Amino acid sequence: MQKRRNSSGGSAGLASLPGGSGGAGFIGFSSFAANGSTFAAAADANAGSVQPAARPLPPFYDGTNSDLAMLFKRLTKKDPTTKLKALSQLQNLCSAAASAAEAPQRGTPPQQEHLHHHQAFLTPDDVIGLVPHWVYIYARLALDNDRRVRESANATLSHVAAANRKAVVPFLRQLLGPWWICMADPASEVA
Repeated sequence: MQKRRNSSGGSAGLASLPGGSGGAGFIGFSSFAANGSTFAAAADANAGSVQPAARPLPPFYDGTNSDLAMLFKRLTKKDPTTKLKALSQLQNLCSAAASAAEAPQRGTPPQQEHLHHHQAFLTPDDVIGLVPHWVYIYARLALDNDRRVRESANATLSHVAAANRKAVVPFLRQLLGPWWICMADPASEVA
């Protein structure tokens, strides 16, 4: 008894028929490789909205400050102690940047004893550059299992906003959901 082999041409012909077994057909992986904002813009156009699509948040820090790159890398680790230390350092950096912006004399970085062996200072450009990635990280930290991480993430959010309020304003739409969830957190320290 011999097995009968189907040709690939015959199968392709059946799949291309309107009632064929192919259904809608294979749409290809390139459909999913397109920019996510085009899908959001298409959804807004279908809904009749006139607002532009939100920019996608970067999953990695692409700024020039190496201290921030190291802090953001530590914020993605699994250990809550590592996250808490990184959040504390980010709070200190942002509060120093906020106090430097309010100080009458500019250009002299404040002393930072909390960092290892060198001074770190956030320039206004550094603060502007950290906000998009901070919003991305905050959405994940707001849902962390450890309440101390969630509490520290909310405190850090206020420090980042104090460092440069104008840089945070374009990202309020992305911040609103995680922030609202934290406001209703079962742990009273977080809310």
